[in-house]
Amino acid sequence: MLRRLSCLAIAVALTASALSAQTYRITVSQSGKSLGAIEFKLLPEVAPKHAAFMVARIAEGFYNGSAFHRVIPGFMIQGGDPNSISGPKSTWGTGGYPERVPAEFNSRKHVRGIMSAARTTDPNSFGGQFFICVANALFLDGQYTVFGEVTSGMNVADQIVSMPRDGNNNPVNKVSMVISEVTTSVHEEGYESTLTIHPQPLRSSAIITAPKDATIRILDLSGSLVMQEDVNAGTSTIDMSELPCGAYVVIAEFENGLTYRPMLVAEP
Repeated sequence: MLRRLSCLAIAVALTASALSAQTYRITVSQSGKSLGAIEFKLLPEVAPKHAAFMVARIAEGFYNGSAFHRVIPGFMIQGGDPNSISGPKSTWGTGGYPERVPAEFNSRKHVRGIMSAARTTDPNSFGGQFFICVANALFLDGQYTVFGEVTSGMNVADQIVSMPRDGNNNPVNKVSMVISEVTTSVHEEGYESTLTIHPQPLRSSAIITAPKDATIRILDLSGSLVMQEDVNAGTSTIDMSELPCGAYVVIAEFENGLTYRPMLVAEP
């Protein structure tokens, strides 16, 4: 019993770190010319629902081809509206994913390099549009949800915010983005390291290959156990159809240790 409690305690501690260890890249272009890249990490420890939403949308390619449609010098650059992929410019800034995420206001400050959730007047209306602060904007604290921070490439953000723009603060020539995952590595020293999960992202089932018999536990970003199943050594298929879309951590407990992997469940 003590061993099991110890493993679960470790699992809870690793849930947020598994996501925050990942890095993402926004590759930026204009008129077919590369402008560079902005890399960022998510902050699931303060905004787990927003982090899970972003991981799912990035895996689906939701942002690819969308624009930075609102740029204000001395303030921020905003983008991520699917309307800006191919819709009329008049609709840019009004679209989003059907699923909306409730506010997760937190103690992180809106300083230069912070990523935060754009929304309507309804605090619980985040649908994927985000903004990156190019300067401190502390007046937004407690009113908008900080969910990420830039780790490199703020020079690219500065380039974007300085571009010629129209009366709606939209760059005259479209600035496009593609967002992709850079790393998925997780610290595993001292544990089994041969667990595999396919496909990624998952939709209705997961194919898990384990080197030995194991107890598989799946936790959400709060560290709550949402699913548990015993598997034999080799390949097993686990039904994931009841899990909501989002990010999870898979814990595999073996006789002599445990290992963990981030796992994404996407829309069917």
